[in-house]
Amino acid sequence: MASQNMNEPLKLYVGVTCLPGREDNFEKCLDSFLKQKRLPEKVFISYCKNYTRFPDKKFDTTMLDKFNNESIFEFIESEEDYGPATKFIAPIKRIK
Repeated sequence: MASQNMNEPLKLYVGVTCLPGREDNFEKCLDSFLKQKRLPEKVFISYCKNYTRFPDKKFDTTMLDKFNNESIFEFIESEEDYGPATKFIAPIKRIK
């Protein structure tokens, strides 16, 4: 593992996900990132194309349009629903 130069700022990467029906609260969550004094390097926002846990529901992505021009956010539509691990697995697959 490479050591970090103490003169460089710590690069923080965050993974978040949301479930169908919770989009209103999720918008507040994303807004809160933008209000921070020190922003993370990247916030990976993962959502599933098809939720196996919620087969009759879809995640409404329209509220994400508000954040399209914010460079800290990267949106990932996952083909698979990994449950709570989606917030980690989808970004790792993207980075690889």
